[in-house]
Amino acid sequence: MTQPVEYMSVGERIAIYRRRRGLSQLALATMVGRSEAWLSQVERGIRHVDRVSVLIRLAQVLKVTVEDLSVSRCRWRPTVASSSARSPRCGRH
Repeated sequence: MTQPVEYMSVGERIAIYRRRRGLSQLALATMVGRSEAWLSQVERGIRHVDRVSVLIRLAQVLKVTVEDLSVSRCRWRPTVASSSARSPRCGRH
């Protein structure tokens, strides 16, 4: 089964978790009060989930955390002191 990876968009992650739950786009869209067309556009990256409340509802229905659906904000990079040691660099992209 496909696992979401760091570089996947929110829409791609929603699609993976939706399929994992065995839900159609129509079923999930109905459960979160949106249209099937809206969900299709989100999953394809044409639209974005523009409300936190909708993202929370999607997470609830899909039985995952909001963080599971969100794109990671942290990247790992070597520190100046040692190339083998790593420290987080978090922030907005």
